[in-house]
Amino acid sequence: MAILVGKKANDIVHAEMARNKIPAATDPNHDAGIFAGLQGAATTAGAREAPDHLSKRYGPEVVGDLLNKVVKNLLPNKTLQRVKRHLRREARNLVDMSAKQHIMHICRINTEEIACCPPAFDQNQCSTDDEIIDILLWNTPKC
Repeated sequence: MAILVGKKANDIVHAEMARNKIPAATDPNHDAGIFAGLQGAATTAGAREAPDHLSKRYGPEVVGDLLNKVVKNLLPNKTLQRVKRHLRREARNLVDMSAKQHIMHICRINTEEIACCPPAFDQNQCSTDDEIIDILLWNTPKC
């Protein structure tokens, strides 16, 4: 590893010298101290460890938070209000669906899908039991 870093450092110094037209080390006009300083700086820069934020391990909670931010930016505004309004007004019991299936669908939407909507992404924004009972009692089939 040290040989590779030293070779990289030499390549960097030679490329910069060629770019800046600095005289070669064999030229009497060349200052050996500057060349040694450049080579030392390039060597230490190549041998440094990764920055702290790159070496940390992140757990699933960080990934979940980032995904929530992405969802929040991609979904339209007022998604939560639209889902709840759909449950109150549009979610009717279909003709070929049993009452038990209808109840299970409403409960699944309330517990799983509303909990995944922005802005809070948690169970606190789900409808209460009283609201769910009202939805189930007053959702009659459309005429």
